[in-house]
Amino acid sequence: MKAVTEIRLSGFVLVLAAVIWIITEIMEIINGVFTPLQLGLTSISFMLIPYGLLGIHAVQSSRCRFLSFLGAVIGGLAFIVWSGVCIAEIVIEAQDETLFPTFTGGKIYYTTASLLTILGLLLLGISIIRARVFTVWIGYMLVIVLVLSAVLPLLGLSSVVLNGMAIVLSAIFIILGWSLMAGRYTMHEK
Repeated sequence: MKAVTEIRLSGFVLVLAAVIWIITEIMEIINGVFTPLQLGLTSISFMLIPYGLLGIHAVQSSRCRFLSFLGAVIGGLAFIVWSGVCIAEIVIEAQDETLFPTFTGGKIYYTTASLLTILGLLLLGISIIRARVFTVWIGYMLVIVLVLSAVLPLLGLSSVVLNGMAIVLSAIFIILGWSLMAGRYTMHEK
């Protein structure tokens, strides 16, 4: 019973974090630049997401143990690093995300966070598809969003497109979190 309560709580936390993230992406689109409030809220959101990712792993671990674990841990680590990037941007008062990599060490953190996000969430998406604990299409959507998020910046598209991709990723997190909260997944025993 305790595990079910913790899984539902992780779902709630994931939904809350994703809603906050959507709000911050909309704030960024409206303002056209980062603000300390927007970055602070984004940092809070990013600190909460790992708990939700571990809830996803908890319900599918018996079906896709290692892949799910790696995806949840690497993905969670990515959001912890992104949270640090947001805090650093507040401290250095960068008004544009593209300025952060120009600061000492900024490019390393930014690149590390980007690679961890793609690797971790890609593994988690594949594990969702393979485990079939959640609806399979959500795993496919996660993989598609990550591939697009990796390719679109290379095309030099506007930041609004990238904000849109973050909003879609947040919506996927809301669906997964809601599934955890409502118990809408198939728990398989070992």
